[in-house]
Amino acid sequence: FMPAAGFDALSPGLYGGYGPSWRLHEGFNAQFGMSLSAAFGHGAPRGVGFGQHAAFAYALPAGKRLSFAAGVYAANMDWGGLRRTEGGVAGIIGYRLSDAVSLYAYATKRFTPDEYGRRCGMFPVFLYEPKERIGAMAEFKLGKSAMIQVSVERDGY
Repeated sequence: FMPAAGFDALSPGLYGGYGPSWRLHEGFNAQFGMSLSAAFGHGAPRGVGFGQHAAFAYALPAGKRLSFAAGVYAANMDWGGLRRTEGGVAGIIGYRLSDAVSLYAYATKRFTPDEYGRRCGMFPVFLYEPKERIGAMAEFKLGKSAMIQVSVERDGY
C-alpha cells in the first residue's frame, strides 16, 4: 500500500539512513522488533546492547491516488551503561502519480527528552534521534518486486 517512512523509531541499523523497510497496508498496522548489538574498538560501548521497539499506524486511502497514515512509535535501547527510551508520533501522505511513480511527504515528532545528545565517544549517532523530521520521498517501481526510493529530509536537533 505505502512505505512507512518516519515510523522507524530507534533502531541502530537504521541510524543515519532511515529506511522505509516497513510497508503499511490499509487499516491498522503494528510492528514489533528486538535487536542485539555489539561493537569493537577504541571508544565503542562496552558489552552488548539490547533494544526493543514498537510502532502502530493506521493507513487509509482518500480516493484512488491519495492515501494517509498516522501513528505512534516507541523504542528502548540499553548498551554499555547507556539507556535510551523514546516515543513519538509520525504521519505520511502519499500520492500515486502512475502505477510506477509515487510521491510521499512525512513528518515525525519525538516527545521524549534527548537524554544523551551527541556525547557517546566515537559513536555520536548511536543514541541520538532528532526531535523532528520532515521529509519527501519519491518511489519508482521497476517491476513487480523491485523499486528505487529517493528521499530528502530535514531533521531538527
